[in-house]
Amino acid sequence: MRKETVLRNRMINVAFNIFASYHLILCLSIRYYLLAKKWHPDKNLRMKREAEIMFKMISDAYKVLSDAAMRSLYDRMVRERRN
Repeated sequence: MRKETVLRNRMINVAFNIFASYHLILCLSIRYYLLAKKWHPDKNLRMKREAEIMFKMISDAYKVLSDAAMRSLYDRMVRERRN
C-alpha cells in the first residue's frame, strides 16, 4: 500500500473511534436522564422506597459506564462471566 493510503486509513479509523465514543456518551447521557427522571423518588411518592432503590441503581450504573476505565473493567468482567 502507498504511504498516503495507510495514513488516510489511520485518520479515518481515529475519526471513527472519536465519533463512536462521542455517540456512546451522548446516548448514555440521554438514557440516564430519561431513566433518572422516571424513577426519581420525588416523582414516585406512592412507591418511594422502590423508586429510591431504582434511582440509586441507575446512578451507579451511569457512574460505571460513563468512566472509560470502569467501563472497560465492567466489559472484561461480563466477557469472563459469559465464557
